[in-house]
Amino acid sequence: MDIKLLKMPIIETKRLLLRPVNINDAADMLEYGTDPIVTKFLSWEPYETLEDVFNSLQNYFFKRIENNLPEAQAIILKAENKMIGLCDYVQLDTKNYCGEIGYLLNRLYWGKGYMVEACQEVIKLGFERFNLKRVQISHDVNNYQSQRVIKKLGFTFEGIKRNGLVKWDGTICTLKTYSIIQKEFINKELPWQKKQEKE
Repeated sequence: MDIKLLKMPIIETKRLLLRPVNINDAADMLEYGTDPIVTKFLSWEPYETLEDVFNSLQNYFFKRIENNLPEAQAIILKAENKMIGLCDYVQLDTKNYCGEIGYLLNRLYWGKGYMVEACQEVIKLGFERFNLKRVQISHDVNNYQSQRVIKKLGFTFEGIKRNGLVKWDGTICTLKTYSIIQKEFINKELPWQKKQEKE
């Protein structure tokens, strides 16, 4: 894929900015990355120190384009000028025009609709920037907060992946998988698209 496409633009919503992760986000990443409730359902090992965050930035986040993935996108809460989470494409299958979204949010900001607001823009990027035919997403069957976000976004439940993810500590979880296809996006069939048309 064209490297220019993998460099993410800055996107502004009513309350948020989405922009590429940078080194200045390290302290905010440590804040949520050491929270066992936030990291409970994730595949990567929780951070313990700022050095862990810097290693993650250098060895994973800043190598995304090198690995043919879009830049990781930080969620910035404009009112506080604070990085409160991530929302981006963690997999991009250019052969099959399919992308998979991953996200996480600082627990202090749960329940306020920030992740739905951010995901809407990431879904748009998938269909408009990368010309995807399918956007998919998964969550641990026990992660009910994530499930609520996914339902609000209008994803269609497709099924269960038994033993679908091995976590950093070796535990294995079952995943629920969902998708939105290009036709649904183009025809504005998603609940948030319908709401925006009425406003």
